[in-house]
Amino acid sequence: MNFSKFGLVIGTALAMTGCVNANVSVPSACDSQVVSFPVTGLPAVPPGFTCTSAPIPPGESTPPYSTTQKFDFSGALNQNTSGVDITAQITQLVLDNANGDLSWVPSLEVDITGATPTTPKVKLATYTAPVGGAGSELDVTVVLDGDMVLSYLKSGQVTLTFTIGSAPITSSLLCKLQSLNGTVSTTANMCVSAQASVTKSL
Repeated sequence: MNFSKFGLVIGTALAMTGCVNANVSVPSACDSQVVSFPVTGLPAVPPGFTCTSAPIPPGESTPPYSTTQKFDFSGALNQNTSGVDITAQITQLVLDNANGDLSWVPSLEVDITGATPTTPKVKLATYTAPVGGAGSELDVTVVLDGDMVLSYLKSGQVTLTFTIGSAPITSSLLCKLQSLNGTVSTTANMCVSAQASVTKSL
């Protein structure tokens, strides 16, 4: 992640324009973190079970699987000076699925917890598997209001909680989850873009 040029870009634009109400867009900054879900609570394997033949008793489902990871964009977003207002948005939040380990995921919820008492855990984003199945990425949709997103990201290091929804267990899914040896790991990539609104001239 690199937001180091954030303040420089704003200052340069001010010096060049000297204008009131100038807007400066800053290129996105991205951060990638490994997230690992514990795969537990699977039903016992029936006698004679194979991945293609023996059925799983009806009604069996995976429990929700949750994990957390930390992201920090606060250093750049707090480079705010008098007369400069910063707005920010999450332009990308995806989980890598290049190897297909998450293709079975029916839904995903992402909660965010900020670094201060005024930023408790709230829903940040959701994902629902498309009808045609997951692609090489799980593209998560941000549902949190933009002003709230900014306040959370500025609060300091934030904690994202990723929760996979329950999925009906089939023979092939049970084999898939058992082959993961208790953990499914992937990479979460989060990108943030910012815009500075200059409300007074130099």
